[in-house]
Formats: sequence, structure tokens, C-alpha cells
Amino acid sequence: DGGSGGKGIFLHHSLNDQFVQSTGCCHDPTMPRCCCSIAADTCLGVIQAMNNWAIEVNRCQIQNYAGEAYMNNTTTQTSTTQVKTEISFSDEDKGITCMTATGESCVANTTLCLHEHSGHFNSPAFAKAFPMAEIVIDFFARDACEINNGQWDEAAYSCKCNDDITYSGLYCLDLIPTESKNLSGDKIRSQIDQFDNLARVESESKTSQSKLVMCFIISIAIILLFALFLRKRRRLFKQNGSKKDESEFQETQELVATCRRSDGM
Repeated sequence: DGGSGGKGIFLHHSLNDQFVQSTGCCHDPTMPRCCCSIAADTCLGVIQAMNNWAIEVNRCQIQNYAGEAYMNNTTTQTSTTQVKTEISFSDEDKGITCMTATGESCVANTTLCLHEHSGHFNSPAFAKAFPMAEIVIDFFARDACEINNGQWDEAAYSCKCNDDITYSGLYCLDLIPTESKNLSGDKIRSQIDQFDNLARVESESKTSQSKLVMCFIISIAIILLFALFLRKRRRLFKQNGSKKDESEFQETQELVATCRRSDGM
């Protein structure tokens, strides 16, 4: 159950992934095999998985239409019961095509990106094989902003809350108390400022506490180091004092021996 607001999802799959096939992993001997004994009773391709999520979780409207499905480097005509999609991103040089479920009934974003030649996104490493990290971050920030009808500003990378002032916060997810809704706009904005100030004060308080704890730890460390220094110095004094006493004792013995020899003469 996706709840009243659905759940935004941003799927990525490579068409030449030999570990997890884009056509799905199942026991059907006529279908491509997946790695490591990954298999279900029925094969579910990545496009159908996206379609199911859009319908069952994000409540996109089902439509019967003759559309296009992009799979195995070819575009094929399909006629089936599924959500309608549109191309939302395309990069021919990198071989990436993204499709997004469309329709007024959709309560959250459902997007699938198909990569032509990225394998399992593990060669030479995920950070280099997966080229859309920043776009993924932007996707979820935008999705959070739009949950309560906020407006996402791509240039400023920020979320502007709706003018009805029902929600506030970084992504317009903080519900303003019910009793505040009957107040004038200026008073509501004043309360929002108070909420923001309280959050800022709380953050500064936590920062101050962290600094105090750090200062305390550093002070204890300095005291321990000073104590070790004094202890080492005391040992050195004892060692030097013992050597000095021994030297004086030997000099005294030599002087006594000299005096005895003088008396014998």
C-alpha cells in the first residue's frame, strides 16, 4: 500500500546486465538466465515492474493503448493494459533513455531509466559505471517537494511551499498546526518564522553541546599528557641523582685510599 501520497521510485537497469536480466529472472528455460540462482516462478521484466508500481502504489490510471516499449536496443509496438509513459530523459551518447508514467491520477513520480551498455554498474566501479548520481539526488528532492504541491526550483535547488501556507520546512513536509490555519497570513508567517528560529536554536544548542564535550575531552587528554610528562621527568631526576651519588661515593673512596697510602709512606 503506497498510502495517500504514493511512493516515488527511480529505477535504473542496463539492457546488457548479465547478472540480473532486464526481462526478469525466472525458472522458464526459454528465458535468459540470471546469475547466482536468482529465479522466480514467473519472469517479470523491468518495464512491467515499473508499470505495476505506477498502478498499484502510485495509482496511475490504467489505459488500453497501442504504445511503444524500449527493450533490447529496439523499439517495439505493444498493445496492452498499462500506464501511459513519456520519454523524460535521453542521452544517445551514453545510451540512456528514461520513461516516466504520466496521467493526472498519478500521485507520485514513477520513472525507469534503461542503460544500453552499463552492464551490472560494477565495472570498473559503481561510481564510474553509474553516470546519473546527481540526477537521482535531484529526483528524490523534487519528489519530496511535490508531495504537498511544492514548487521545485532547479536553479536554486530549493523547494517553494504552496501559498496556502499549509506546509513548511525544507521540502514542504512539515504540517502547520490546525489552530494556525485560521490566523491571518502575517501571523502564520510569523509562526513559521518562530518554528524556523526554534529549529535553528535547537541546532545551535546541539552544536554548542558538542563543542563543550569536545573541549572536555581535550582538557582531560592534556591533563593526562602533563601527568605522564611529570612522571617521566621524575624518573629521569631519580636516575641522574643515583648516578651522581655513585660518582661522589667512588671519589670519596679514592681520596681515602690516597690518604692511607700517604700515611704508609
